Amino acid sequence: MLNNVLTREKLSAIKLDSDQFHFHAGEYDAAADWQRLPLQQGDKQIGELRWRARNPAPADELMRSLAAMLGRAIWI
Repeated sequence: MLNNVLTREKLSAIKLDSDQFHFHAGEYDAAADWQRLPLQQGDKQIGELRWRARNPAPADELMRSLAAMLGRAIWI
């Protein structure tokens, strides 16, 4: 799924982290500037979605929706 988002939104990289796993797609560079959103279940942060965008950047609403969906998926 991360590869699909990477391709469709023309991202440089996308990364999903939680206590149990780490997934990424694209050109990972830990030193680069990343945009990030927490993955939450209720008030508890259960992970983080990070991405590096090319121009134009993906819509904020899309990335918030993706973070919410992934947060629900990893909670189960």
